[in-house]
Amino acid sequence: MSEELEFRRRLAELERRFLRPERADLDELAAAIEYRGRDPGAAVWQRAIDAGRLPPGWADEPNRRFRATRAELEQLGLIERGRGGPRHVRLATPATARAALLFASDPEGLAAAEGLARALVSRFEIWGCPPATRVVWRLAGNPVAHRQAKPRSLGALGPAVACLRAVLGGPERIYEPPHVHRRFQVVVDALFWSRRWQQLAPSELPARVPGPAGELEVPPALVGRTLAELQNPLESWLALARTGYGLAGVRVEPGRGGEATIELAAPFPAARTALVSKNKPEAARALWSRQLTALRLACARGDVGWLRRELPLLPGDDEPGQPRLIQFAAYGGPSALAALAEHRALELDARDPLGRSALMLAAALPSAGPAGALAAEVDVPISEIVGAAACEWLLGAGADSEARDRRAWTALHFAIDARRPRCAAALIEGGAQVDAIDHRGRTPLMLALSTEPMASLVELLLRAGADADARDHHGWSPLHYLAAVTAGEGQLALARGLVAHGARPSRDRAGRSPADLCRLQGVEPRDGGPFDPRTAVAAGPGPRARIVEPTLVTRLVDGLVPAPPDPSEADDRRERATADWMIWADWLQSRGDPRGQLVATSLACARVGRRKRRPMLDELARLELRASGLTHAAIDCADPRAPIRPTPIGLTWTHGFVTAARLSSLDWDPGPRPSDRLRAAAQIAEAARMLLTHEPLLAELRVAVVGAEAWDQVIAALATIDPAPRLRRLVLDHLPARLPALGGLARSFPALRSLWLLATSNLSFGALRWAGPRDLRVRQAKSSGATQRGFDLELALPDLSHLDFGLPIDNGTSEAELHGVARMLGTLASVRHLRLAPLDQDHAASLIPSPLISRLRTLELAGVRGSALETLVLRADALRGLERIRVAVASELSERDRELTEQLRRELPRLELDTGPS
Repeated sequence: MSEELEFRRRLAELERRFLRPERADLDELAAAIEYRGRDPGAAVWQRAIDAGRLPPGWADEPNRRFRATRAELEQLGLIERGRGGPRHVRLATPATARAALLFASDPEGLAAAEGLARALVSRFEIWGCPPATRVVWRLAGNPVAHRQAKPRSLGALGPAVACLRAVLGGPERIYEPPHVHRRFQVVVDALFWSRRWQQLAPSELPARVPGPAGELEVPPALVGRTLAELQNPLESWLALARTGYGLAGVRVEPGRGGEATIELAAPFPAARTALVSKNKPEAARALWSRQLTALRLACARGDVGWLRRELPLLPGDDEPGQPRLIQFAAYGGPSALAALAEHRALELDARDPLGRSALMLAAALPSAGPAGALAAEVDVPISEIVGAAACEWLLGAGADSEARDRRAWTALHFAIDARRPRCAAALIEGGAQVDAIDHRGRTPLMLALSTEPMASLVELLLRAGADADARDHHGWSPLHYLAAVTAGEGQLALARGLVAHGARPSRDRAGRSPADLCRLQGVEPRDGGPFDPRTAVAAGPGPRARIVEPTLVTRLVDGLVPAPPDPSEADDRRERATADWMIWADWLQSRGDPRGQLVATSLACARVGRRKRRPMLDELARLELRASGLTHAAIDCADPRAPIRPTPIGLTWTHGFVTAARLSSLDWDPGPRPSDRLRAAAQIAEAARMLLTHEPLLAELRVAVVGAEAWDQVIAALATIDPAPRLRRLVLDHLPARLPALGGLARSFPALRSLWLLATSNLSFGALRWAGPRDLRVRQAKSSGATQRGFDLELALPDLSHLDFGLPIDNGTSEAELHGVARMLGTLASVRHLRLAPLDQDHAASLIPSPLISRLRTLELAGVRGSALETLVLRADALRGLERIRVAVASELSERDRELTEQLRRELPRLELDTGPS
C-alpha cells in the first residue's frame, strides 16, 4: 500500500475510534450496581467498586482526580449557592452520577489512556513541556453532536507542540482542508506530523526554526541531534486517540505550588441522531469515514473499480442506525456484491432500520433506497433485470429467502408488492415459500391482487402452487382482495382463474362476501361467477369472540372520558387511570392475549425519559405488529376496504386500543350527488355500529355528515343499533340549524355522559330530550345576516350538571334570540357549572339577572366583548354567590376597559381574570 493510502487508512481508523468510541452499556451498568437514580457520583462510584466493576484502589487514587464545576456541586448541595470561589474543583470521585457511570463503564480504557498520556508528556519534556504524572479527568460532551466545538488549548504543552511543528515543516496545513470536526483536528495534525517525523528522521535539528510569528529557539538539549535518536511523542498521541479519549492539555496552577497535571477528556458515546438545528433532527452519519456516501453510491452503481480501490481504506461498516453497504450493492447487481465479498464486507443478514435485508431490497428496488439512506446515495436508474440477478446471486451466496422484516414480509412479499415479476420468479426458483403470511395473515397472492392486479404475477404465483383459497386474519380470501379493488372485465377474468385453482366465495369476519364488496362500489356482475350476488357463499371464519371483563372495562372508559370535574374536589384521575391500565394489561396477559404485553410496554414507555424510551419504542413497534390482527379487527369490520388502503376513519389510540373514532362523510369522498351523500351516510352509520360492537374501549365517537336528510338517516340508523354501554361521549359535527331528533339515541347509548353538538350555523331550533348526559357542549358557527333570526331550541336534560354553550352572535342579536336563549337556559334547573362564549353586551344584560345564575356554583365567561364588561360590573351583586367565576376578555383592552376590569376585581374577590387573547 502506498504512503498516501496508508495515511488515509490510518486517518479513517482514527476517526472511527475517536468519534465512535466503544463504551459499555450504561443502562446495563446502572442495573448491575443497583443505581437508584438519585445517588450522587461518589455513591455510584463506591457501588461500582463494591460490585467489582472498578479496582478497590480507585476509591481515592492520589494520581487521579475528576473535575467538577461549581454548578454541579451546587446542584448536589455540596457547596452553598452564590458564594465565590474557583469555577472548577478537583475531587477523588466523579461529582455526578452521569459522570460516574461513564467513567466506571471503561476502567481498562481509562487506565490505558492515563498510561499513554503520561508517556506522551514524558516524551514532550525534552521539547519544553513540564513533567506531569497526575491526571485530571473531565467530561467532553459528544464529539459527533458538537462538530464546531472549538479545539481546546493545550496549556503548558502548547509551546512544546508549536516547537515540534516548526521543526517538522512549518505551521501551514498544506495536506488537506480542516477536518469537519474541529476537536479532531489535533489528531489529524498529529498523524500528518508523525509522517513528517519519519521523513525527516535522519536530519539534525538546528538551533532556530521559522515559526508562525517569527523564529523559534529549539531547546539546547535537542540541537545537533536527529529525530531518529528521539522517541516520537506523536505516536503516543495517536495511540491515545485510538482509546476514544482525548488530551485536553497540561495545566500548571500557581495555587498548587506550580504542580503540572495532565487533563484528559472523556466524550460520551455518540447518539443515534444528532440535532443539526433546533427544529431539524438529522440521522447521525458515518462521521469516521467521509467517503462512506461515495462508497454507497459506488455500490448502488456497480462501480467495481472504485470499490476495489476504496474498500481497503474502510475501517468498518457498522455505523449505528445506518444501512450497510450490501444493501446498496443490491441495486448494483452481482458485480458490486462480489466486490464486497472479496473484501469480507458481505453481511447477508444485515438489516436496515426497517428490518429489510439486502435480498428484500433487491426484490423490491425501492427508489428511496434502504431506510436511513440519503437521496444522493441511491441516485441510480432502477433496473429490474439487475435486481433479479442480485436476487439470484444473494440466494446462491446463502441469503435466507424466508427472513422477515418488521411486518413479517419475506422477500417475495416485497417483490409482489413492488410489481417485480422477474425478481419474484428468481425468488420462487430459489425456493421461496409462495404462501408465507405477514403480520396480517396476507400471502403474496393477496398482495398481488390488492392494488392494480398484474395478471402475469397472479399466474406466476398460481403456477407455483399458491393457495387460491387462503384466508387472512380478517377472513379475506384472494377473491375479497380482488373484489375490493374493482370489478371490471379484467378482474372478472382473474376471478374465474382463481376459482379454477380452488378459490370459493366466502364471508369475512364482518359477514361480507366478495359480491358485497363489489356492490359497495356500485357494481353487481350477473355472470354466474364468484362476484355474482346469486352465487352460493361459504360461511367463513365468523366474528371474533369478544371476551372482556365488564367491571374493568367500565373503569377504563370512565377514565378516558371522566365525569365533568368539580372544581371544589381534588383530581386524582390520572393516578387511578394508570392503575386501571396496569390491571387491564395483567388481565389480558393472563388470557394469552398479545395486547396485554403491548399495553404493559406502552405504559412503561410513558413512564421513562426520552433516552431510555428510544430502545423501548422498537420493542413497542414489534408488539404492535404482533397484535395487529386483534387491534385492527374492528377497523377491518367498520371499513370494508381497510385491508387494501388507509382507512378514512380517524382513530385515537391509547396503549394499543382505539379509544376514540371520527367518522366524517367529508373523509369518505361521497361524491357530488345527493344520493352519494346518502350512501356515505349509510356507510358511516354501519361503520359506527361495527366499531361500537367490536372495540371494547371505544369511549368517544364523533360523527360528521352534511345535510339535514343525511343527518336524519344517520340518527335513525344509530337509534336501531344494539345498546353500546361503553360509549361515554358522542360528538355530532356539522349539524344544521335545526337540531335532528336525538331522543331515540338514549336507548343506544345508555351510559352516555357527554354530548357535543357542533353546528355549521347557529343551532337555534329543535328539541333535545335525553335523561343521562351530565355534560353538554353546544358550539355555534358564524352565520350570515340572511339566516333566520329567532331561537326556539328546547333542552330537556334532567341530569345535566355542566353546560358549555356557544351563544349565537351575528352582526346583531334580535330580541327573539335573546329571549329564546334566556328561556332555554332558565329551564335547565340541574345545571351547576356553566360556560358561555362569546358574551356580548346584549346577552350579558339578558342572562346575568336571570334566576339561572343564582343556581350555579361556577361560571366561566369566555370571549367577553369590551362592552359587556360594564354590564358585569353593574350586575356584580348577582355574581357574588358563585364559588368560582372566570372571565376571559376577547381582545386588547382600552383604557376604559382596564378601569372596568379593575373595578370588577374589587367587586368580585373570587374573580379569575384572563386578559390575554381569547
